[in-house]
Amino acid sequence: MSVAESVATATVGEGIVCLDTGYLRPGLASFYLVESDGEYAVVECGTRYSVAQLTAYMRAEGIAVEQIRYVIPTHVHLDHAGGAGVLMALFPRAELVVHHNGARHMIDPTKLEAGARAVYGNARFEEMYGEIVAVPASRVVSPDDGEILYLGRRALQFFDTPGHANHHFCLWDEHTGSWFSGDVFGVRYPQFAANAERPDFILTTTTPVQFDPQKLVASVQLLVAKAPRQILLTHYGAVTAVAHCAEQLYAQIDASCAIALRHQALAAGAERCAAIERELTDYMAAQLAEQRPDLDTAAHLALLAMDINLNAQGLDVWLARRG
Repeated sequence: MSVAESVATATVGEGIVCLDTGYLRPGLASFYLVESDGEYAVVECGTRYSVAQLTAYMRAEGIAVEQIRYVIPTHVHLDHAGGAGVLMALFPRAELVVHHNGARHMIDPTKLEAGARAVYGNARFEEMYGEIVAVPASRVVSPDDGEILYLGRRALQFFDTPGHANHHFCLWDEHTGSWFSGDVFGVRYPQFAANAERPDFILTTTTPVQFDPQKLVASVQLLVAKAPRQILLTHYGAVTAVAHCAEQLYAQIDASCAIALRHQALAAGAERCAAIERELTDYMAAQLAEQRPDLDTAAHLALLAMDINLNAQGLDVWLARRG
């Protein structure tokens, strides 16, 4: 099987293809390739190791590197923006479109990379992300809140959506009624889709270090207010039961904060993180059992473990920031 044939893809709207980035495991993270009038935008960048997935698809489809007009990470967390510099070096006509609070980290990624290496250690960092390549400032664009950029005749509108990160925006595609939501609308687990009443199982993102529950709720409400046909998640795929999933997110944000507050008397750091993580795990086990009573919850809970751990870390930081 060729590399191109092995790239998992799905058409999710007119001129929109979802491609798996290959990050850590299949079905975890995606690019979206958007086309209009022969021009393309790459929404999300994956890591430097994801680039082969995208370029293999482009070769198979006959898409030239000169046709890429925009490269658009929704925020500068490395599973979304780690591959930006490599992509920009490949695409000579492209502009990097990034939130104004994150642009400096793409132009000079030294601090971004150093912080991630400190968290993961050098060996794990190299395995997950590899070197972060800088992007020339002359090729970086930071749209204002509500600003529209045109891809061919297709209008892509950018909205500031804090709560997960202060360098996060979401993109609205009026043509298809679709949001590109980054991490604001949570993490979707396609494996746990149930039925028409419970079509999707999603988990909110309270990851470090800028989680803000009030801002995150407001950002989710902004997305819902457009009455979208679908919301396109980086993790992972299309959500069409928007109202149902939004209610899941509101409830999870409230419950996550309540769990964290029950442990606020503990010392910040490993002890408090562990206590929050244990209770979050129990909470999500109950959520999963309600969603899919036919599954062995304990056996499938491991799939959520990484996100639960990150959420616990973010809640610990949130408590510390509250004082």
